[in-house]
Amino acid sequence: MKNEIYLCKPGGKIISALEIDEETVALTESVSDLWELSFDIHRYLYRDKLEENPYYDSVSEMMELYLFSESCVARFVIDSEPSVSTDGTAEVKRVSAHSIESELQYRFLED
Repeated sequence: MKNEIYLCKPGGKIISALEIDEETVALTESVSDLWELSFDIHRYLYRDKLEENPYYDSVSEMMELYLFSESCVARFVIDSEPSVSTDGTAEVKRVSAHSIESELQYRFLED
């Protein structure tokens, strides 16, 4: 089973599956710390012709992700704006996200 990553709105509502560079997916699991998920997503996809990746621009800070893999099912939040790199022919976002409990650092508690 390959890794399936779904882009979600804050709150967890699924928008769509992402078409990512499968070879770049890295998951760091921890018993005592936040999990980290990273991967690359290309602006353009090569199918029968060159097409723009439909959710490339939607992958941004504070969006959420669901990961379905052989080893786990987990929810993540993109907690910083993805870095963008280009080599003149391809544009790629490097996405880094942490397990959903990291979103607690952005919540304010009221008395």
